[in-house]
Amino acid sequence: MVIVCAWCERYLGSKPSKHGGVTHGICGTCQARQRWRDTPTFILEPGRAELLPVIKDLLRGKPEIPVVVDRRLEERRGGERRRAGLDTRGVHGRRKLDRRRAPAVRIS
Repeated sequence: MVIVCAWCERYLGSKPSKHGGVTHGICGTCQARQRWRDTPTFILEPGRAELLPVIKDLLRGKPEIPVVVDRRLEERRGGERRRAGLDTRGVHGRRKLDRRRAPAVRIS
């Protein structure tokens, strides 16, 4: 008798039986997934989009792990301005200006 995971259909082994056939269990990976608080998302870079069906097949199980292809064209934080040399901010993106306010003058 062949034993496969009921959730991801991975081969778990076999045992002797008079009737043969298939029986089900739960693999260690699917058991560990049940303890997750948040389900991760797998993001593929655009140049590897052809791997989408393969990755989905490798990650199948319960709970399902979403697999998506990144569609962004550039970095979110100033990518275009930085490339054009227009970014006037400091190394860490902070402005070089002094942000302290002048003390308030109290008139009595």
